Amino acid sequence: MYIVRHGIIRFITGHASRPLVRTVDAELSSFETLSRSWAKDHQRVFFRGEAIPGLSPSDLHCSHGLIKTKSDIYFDTSAMSFETPVDVPSFRPLGGPFYQDDTALYCLWYSWDDFTCERLDADVASFEYLSECFARDEAGLFAHVHRVPAVDARTFSVFH
Repeated sequence: MYIVRHGIIRFITGHASRPLVRTVDAELSSFETLSRSWAKDHQRVFFRGEAIPGLSPSDLHCSHGLIKTKSDIYFDTSAMSFETPVDVPSFRPLGGPFYQDDTALYCLWYSWDDFTCERLDADVASFEYLSECFARDEAGLFAHVHRVPAVDARTFSVFH
């Protein structure tokens, strides 16, 4: 999270008992936070307090809690790669790992050491996020990207 104290911008992360505090080399008059991790000033873009080369602050904005340019979506310091094209302006979270653009539904999940975003074979009109990694549509239940055929999706619920 970014804080300003005595005119100095800092990024703080870590556990409350042992926080990591990093001074951010940004211009205070144009500094703007975009999320807990992302910020920008008139010259540079910052991720967790570090300047990220190659990103233009004028192109970067926060939309539906996601960091976007006109053509890319960022979940860390590099643009996401999608197996199928997505409509970036309308791409938005639904809950858990599920996302939607104006034409389709997607599941974003972390596999091994990289994010994967797969298009779901799901009915957009009846799709409903349930909890955790579960969702359903009129044809059945999803657990991440997988259909779960042996479950009655209409009565399925998650107990915490």
